[in-house]
Amino acid sequence: MPQIREARVLERGSPPYTHALATIAAAARAYFDLAEGSEADFAGINKYLPASFLNITNDDVIPVYLILNGNQQRKIYVASSSEKTISGSGVNIWNIEIYNPSATIATVDYNIVITVQKQAKIEEKYQRTLNPRGLF
Repeated sequence: MPQIREARVLERGSPPYTHALATIAAAARAYFDLAEGSEADFAGINKYLPASFLNITNDDVIPVYLILNGNQQRKIYVASSSEKTISGSGVNIWNIEIYNPSATIATVDYNIVITVQKQAKIEEKYQRTLNPRGLF
Protein backbone atom coordinates (compact mmCIF):
# COMPACT_ATOMS: atom_id res chain seq x y z
CA MET A 1 0.00 0.00 0.00
CA PRO A 2 2.80 2.53 0.74
CA GLN A 3 4.13 2.01 -2.79
CA ILE A 4 0.79 3.12 -4.24
CA ARG A 5 0.90 6.32 -2.17
CA GLU A 6 4.51 6.99 -3.21
CA ALA A 7 3.60 6.54 -6.87
CA ARG A 8 0.66 8.92 -6.46
CA VAL A 9 2.92 11.53 -4.81
CA LEU A 10 5.45 11.20 -7.64
CA GLU A 11 2.70 11.62 -10.20
CA ARG A 12 0.68 14.39 -8.54
CA GLY A 13 2.99 16.04 -6.04
CA SER A 14 1.56 17.60 -2.91
CA PRO A 15 -0.85 20.42 -2.30
CA PRO A 16 0.83 23.78 -1.65
CA TYR A 17 1.38 24.71 2.01
CA THR A 18 1.48 28.46 2.68
CA HIS A 19 2.52 30.33 5.79
CA ALA A 20 2.47 34.10 6.43
CA LEU A 21 5.23 34.93 8.89
CA ALA A 22 4.67 36.83 12.10
CA THR A 23 7.06 39.64 12.99
CA ILE A 24 10.77 38.86 12.84
CA ALA A 25 12.63 41.06 15.31
CA ALA A 26 15.66 43.07 14.21
CA ALA A 27 18.71 40.85 13.65
CA ALA A 28 16.62 37.75 14.42
CA ARG A 29 15.62 34.59 12.59
CA ALA A 30 12.45 32.59 12.00
CA TYR A 31 13.09 28.85 11.67
CA PHE A 32 10.79 26.12 10.32
CA ASP A 33 11.63 22.42 10.43
CA LEU A 34 9.27 20.92 7.85
CA ALA A 35 9.73 17.39 9.23
CA GLU A 36 8.40 18.45 12.62
CA GLY A 37 5.33 20.09 11.13
CA SER A 38 5.18 22.32 14.19
CA GLU A 39 3.89 25.34 12.28
CA ALA A 40 0.18 24.78 11.62
CA ASP A 41 0.35 26.02 8.02
CA PHE A 42 3.21 23.63 7.19
CA ALA A 43 1.82 20.69 9.19
CA GLY A 44 0.86 18.51 6.21
CA ILE A 45 4.08 18.88 4.20
CA ASN A 46 5.91 16.41 6.45
CA LYS A 47 4.14 13.57 4.58
CA TYR A 48 5.74 14.70 1.31
CA LEU A 49 9.31 15.57 2.29
CA PRO A 50 11.62 16.69 0.97
CA ALA A 51 9.84 19.64 -0.58
CA SER A 52 11.04 20.50 -4.08
CA PHE A 53 9.41 23.91 -4.54
CA LEU A 54 9.54 27.09 -2.48
CA ASN A 55 8.17 30.53 -3.22
CA ILE A 56 8.82 33.47 -0.92
CA THR A 57 7.09 36.82 -1.31
CA ASN A 58 8.57 39.71 0.65
CA ASP A 59 6.15 42.64 0.73
CA ASP A 60 7.98 44.23 3.63
CA VAL A 61 10.31 47.26 3.45
CA ILE A 62 13.09 45.14 4.98
CA PRO A 63 15.10 42.78 2.74
CA VAL A 64 15.63 39.32 4.24
CA TYR A 65 17.82 36.29 3.67
CA LEU A 66 16.44 32.83 2.97
CA ILE A 67 18.56 29.94 4.27
CA LEU A 68 17.64 26.40 3.25
CA ASN A 69 18.64 23.27 5.16
CA GLY A 70 20.87 25.22 7.52
CA ASN A 71 23.39 26.10 4.79
CA GLN A 72 24.63 29.47 6.09
CA GLN A 73 27.14 29.71 3.22
CA ARG A 74 24.38 29.91 0.59
CA LYS A 75 22.08 32.66 1.85
CA ILE A 76 19.55 33.77 -0.74
CA TYR A 77 18.88 37.50 -0.73
CA VAL A 78 15.20 38.42 -1.00
CA ALA A 79 14.87 42.15 -1.62
CA SER A 80 11.99 44.15 -0.21
CA SER A 81 8.86 44.10 -2.40
CA SER A 82 10.09 41.06 -4.33
CA GLU A 83 9.47 37.38 -4.89
CA LYS A 84 11.82 34.39 -5.34
CA THR A 85 11.04 30.87 -6.46
CA ILE A 86 13.29 27.86 -5.97
CA SER A 87 12.37 24.60 -7.69
CA GLY A 88 13.70 21.76 -9.79
CA SER A 89 14.88 18.20 -9.66
CA GLY A 90 17.88 18.92 -7.42
CA VAL A 91 15.93 20.89 -4.82
CA ASN A 92 15.39 19.07 -1.50
CA ILE A 93 14.07 21.32 1.25
CA TRP A 94 13.94 20.02 4.82
CA ASN A 95 14.03 23.25 6.79
CA ILE A 96 13.70 26.96 6.16
CA GLU A 97 15.23 29.92 7.94
CA ILE A 98 14.42 33.57 7.32
CA TYR A 99 16.95 36.08 8.66
CA ASN A 100 16.20 39.77 9.19
CA PRO A 101 19.58 41.54 8.77
CA SER A 102 18.34 44.94 9.94
CA ALA A 103 19.95 45.99 13.21
CA THR A 104 17.03 48.20 14.22
CA ILE A 105 13.82 47.41 12.33
CA ALA A 106 11.56 44.37 12.68
CA THR A 107 9.50 42.97 9.83
CA VAL A 108 5.75 43.55 9.82
CA ASP A 109 3.31 40.72 10.57
CA TYR A 110 2.25 38.72 7.51
CA ASN A 111 4.28 40.74 4.96
CA ILE A 112 6.48 37.73 4.22
CA VAL A 113 4.70 34.68 2.81
CA ILE A 114 6.28 31.28 2.11
CA THR A 115 4.74 28.50 0.05
CA VAL A 116 6.29 25.02 -0.10
CA GLN A 117 5.28 22.01 -2.12
CA LYS A 118 6.50 18.65 -3.41
CA GLN A 119 6.35 18.98 -7.18
CA ALA A 120 5.17 16.14 -9.36
CA LYS A 121 7.96 14.28 -11.16
CA ILE A 122 6.08 14.63 -14.44
CA GLU A 123 6.29 18.40 -14.06
CA GLU A 124 10.04 18.19 -13.41
CA LYS A 125 10.54 16.02 -16.50
CA TYR A 126 8.62 18.60 -18.53
CA GLN A 127 10.85 21.38 -17.17
CA ARG A 128 13.98 19.39 -18.11
CA THR A 129 12.57 18.91 -21.62
CA LEU A 130 12.16 22.65 -21.96
CA ASN A 131 15.56 23.39 -20.44
CA PRO A 132 17.81 20.29 -20.55
CA ARG A 133 20.91 22.12 -19.33
CA GLY A 134 19.28 23.30 -16.10
CA LEU A 135 19.69 27.00 -16.86
CA PHE A 136 16.62 28.21 -14.93
